[in-house]
Amino acid sequence: MKYSILTLVMQYLSEIPKLRSDYDEQKVHAIESFINERIENPIFYDYLHSSVGIDMSLLENFGDKEILKNLLNYSHKTRDIFLYIDSQVYQSGISPNIKLTILRKILELIYTFSLTQKSVLMSAEAWDYYQKVLRRYILMDYSSCGVQEIPPYRIWDKRQNSMKNFAAKTLQDEIEKLSYSISQFKYNPKKIDVETKQFIEAYISNWWNNYRGVIETRYPLLANHFQYYSGVQVHVFLSESNMGLPTNFAQTNICLCTGKQKSTSGGCEVVIDQEIKSIIFIEDSFDEQDKVWVDLGFDLDLYRKDERDIEKSTVYGDLVNELLTVFYRTADSIAFRDFSDGVLKLEGFNLLSFADKEVAIKSDFISGKQQYEILRLNKEEKLEPKDVEKYTKIKHGILIIGEPIIPDATKKQLRSNPNIIVKDFNDIISHMDNYMFDKSRIQPLIDKIVYPHLSNSLPAIVTDLSRFKAEKLIEQLKECPVGKEGWRQFENICLDILKYALKGTFANLLVKSQARNDNGTDIRDFIIANNGTSLFWQDMKYMYDCNNIVVECKNYSEGIGNGELRQMSDYLEKEAIGRFGLIFSRKGIKDSAKQIEYLSINRTKKLILVLKEEDICDLVRKKSNGENPEDILEALKFNLETLI
Repeated sequence: MKYSILTLVMQYLSEIPKLRSDYDEQKVHAIESFINERIENPIFYDYLHSSVGIDMSLLENFGDKEILKNLLNYSHKTRDIFLYIDSQVYQSGISPNIKLTILRKILELIYTFSLTQKSVLMSAEAWDYYQKVLRRYILMDYSSCGVQEIPPYRIWDKRQNSMKNFAAKTLQDEIEKLSYSISQFKYNPKKIDVETKQFIEAYISNWWNNYRGVIETRYPLLANHFQYYSGVQVHVFLSESNMGLPTNFAQTNICLCTGKQKSTSGGCEVVIDQEIKSIIFIEDSFDEQDKVWVDLGFDLDLYRKDERDIEKSTVYGDLVNELLTVFYRTADSIAFRDFSDGVLKLEGFNLLSFADKEVAIKSDFISGKQQYEILRLNKEEKLEPKDVEKYTKIKHGILIIGEPIIPDATKKQLRSNPNIIVKDFNDIISHMDNYMFDKSRIQPLIDKIVYPHLSNSLPAIVTDLSRFKAEKLIEQLKECPVGKEGWRQFENICLDILKYALKGTFANLLVKSQARNDNGTDIRDFIIANNGTSLFWQDMKYMYDCNNIVVECKNYSEGIGNGELRQMSDYLEKEAIGRFGLIFSRKGIKDSAKQIEYLSINRTKKLILVLKEEDICDLVRKKSNGENPEDILEALKFNLETLI
């Protein structure tokens, strides 16, 4: 979660009261667009859907009373003392007020969601400050609705074991009180003392030496395949936190935040920020390439006392994670079966084989003994809709173990039947987190299955380094925010993908990034010198005079239209460029019929191919599998030409 998002939420919350008296369609649309961008974040949408019960179909119209009804139900669950005011808005039926109340309440949820993410750490004072800021925005909006008093209310005090009563307050007095308190908040940065800085530097240096030592002792054949073996750069921040810790943990409010990034330096470089932060947004503080870890309850005396044990535990977790990551990408069916069976045994399943079937039995105190028939899916198999429908109706237990990745929607459908347990390879690996620091239980799996498989698969692992790069690019693309928030990030990812996919198929890969302006619209594109050696690129040069390939990137929340096709078409008028262009559009094209119509007119002159997100991913997948990424472009070209 980034600070810029929180800043925009506060800006829009401050505008809601003004819009009550001076409704501005353009400003309202800006707020709606911002909320739509946040909803496109699947984590926030899941939060909104599960907490409030609002689904995507309702959010197509922010003036829909059904949205406000769900928000009011949520307010009732959370004991909002202003529920009666929002209910009056609901009953009034006045469209602008209903819409503004909906927007404000969703902005409140985004604000709260932003501050409660694991990627945000803050001191108790900073938390109190941001809560007061939110409360003031809410009260200012109620004031604009004509509310003059905060009603009396009471709350059950668990500590005192009694009901605590709060008297009515004048709304304006409370706003002024909050405003004064907010104005008095001062950020007083604290510096890391020399002793702490020296300890952290030595601690991380010792971690790296221990990391290399364990690799050389236990996993020598794989040494060069471990991420930090040849060098590491570590970025360090200290931050305050308001998280409560169990009594058996160190009771400090300091967090040690480290971001590790591999290097080829042959050493361990430690970069420490000298300031102890009162609030830190992890995404803003570390590079995308950093592997970030946060230690809660950082206590210098405790770490100094138990330094060796902490180092060993950290090194062990890092190494196991890396081994499992490579194993996940290279395991064959036999290794997967052995490994998944081992994890199931860790989870308490007793596995039995009979002539005609396999059975898993699990016993616990609450449910007693439960028996599941095991259904295994190999890499080539997938669950067809008719199979899913059949399994959801069965009465006996089934444990589905899938070597291929099973879509989440299918898992949810299967899990609607309490008699079904479904686990794919991703789930099996994720379950290992539960035992990551229980060495006695996890080490046999590493020693008997994971390491032997990897040791016998060194050629596959070398090849897999390319696949790791490919999967990282695909992951970055899919996680990139849609819309304005992620437009620059999207362009950078597309550039990385182009370099990855085209490397080796061009005699000399020359890529130039440039910005231009088209009737007031800023456009950034990439120009690639067409010295491609494959038949596709030679055809483009012959058929469309394509000396240089133009690639435009569109990170819109909806498909592109004729306007974007025209922009590209106009640019292809330049003789030095040629008449072939690519548009990387996150959502593809809004109406393929429009593209067909447009290209029919210009068919003999120009060719513009539009690649949606999945097409862009397929370029990467083709390359990582040793195939020709141009096959994707050839297929798009063929599909377009046969439809014209």
